[in-house]
Amino acid sequence: MPAARVILHCHSAYGTTLASLEETTLLPIDNNTARFWGRVGYNLEFDLNSDSAAEGAHLTQAMGDNTVLACATLADAFEDLYFFEKAAQTQMLAFSSGKPLAVLSDDIAKATAEGWKSYRGMAQRHFNYFKSAL
Repeated sequence: MPAARVILHCHSAYGTTLASLEETTLLPIDNNTARFWGRVGYNLEFDLNSDSAAEGAHLTQAMGDNTVLACATLADAFEDLYFFEKAAQTQMLAFSSGKPLAVLSDDIAKATAEGWKSYRGMAQRHFNYFKSAL
């Protein structure tokens, strides 16, 4: 993945919970979940021991060219990781209501995701804030 300079891997609570469902897709149900429309790669056939070159190639293919957590800077990767966990939390809490989800149309989800691109420059300030709080 030549464009990726930073790839973060974690097992966040809501992201892991979403990934453990039969249907793991992050659905565009609000502004934050729609932020990731078209940017999430899903690896549904994985080797639990991801320590081989073959599995690395498989993961790269699953991530594709425009995946959330393959970023140019650490700040961008942190920002995506942080907001992806918030998006997964929103979806899991919506699921917990037991009511049907109001999923945005592809056109609205795509437009929302495009709208978030103008905020990419804020990632460094967000990252600096969290570092200062530590």
